[in-house]
Amino acid sequence: DGTAVVAAGGWTQGTEVVTTSGTEHDFTSIPAGTKHITLMGEMVSTDGTEELMLQLGDSSGFETSGYVGQCLFHDSTTDTHSSHFFLNTSTVAAEEYDFIVNLYLMNASTNQWVIHAITMAQASLVYWSTGTKSLSGELTQVRVSSDGTPDDFDSGTVAMQFQ
Repeated sequence: DGTAVVAAGGWTQGTEVVTTSGTEHDFTSIPAGTKHITLMGEMVSTDGTEELMLQLGDSSGFETSGYVGQCLFHDSTTDTHSSHFFLNTSTVAAEEYDFIVNLYLMNASTNQWVIHAITMAQASLVYWSTGTKSLSGELTQVRVSSDGTPDDFDSGTVAMQFQ
């Protein structure tokens, strides 16, 4: 987790995080009142075959249930899971992915967030993800990891900005 800088237009730009090690990368400096988050990944890869995933959290920690959504591969393959949002539906070890994830606060009274993500594999495969998640409290953190037994990251960078 890095420092944040307020940019033009009310956006706050977080520090870019290098994803060349570890099994998860947490962004934990999301300020109160945030309504829109953009998470960007460039050439992100793991050493295994688990799908990339995103989890949301509040002051009590990351939530591992109640996610509603799907990830669609261009050949109509879908993947659904209730413990996180998928960013892709299949992974090849060392495959590099670029992604952009937009999270929007839909309902402040229920802390409901909507996700829209596009992920591109370097092999020119494209994945679309969408879904919703209501948190028990205000969103304070976002985690990028992989499904199942998390794989180790071995390349790439991830950055976040919020408004």
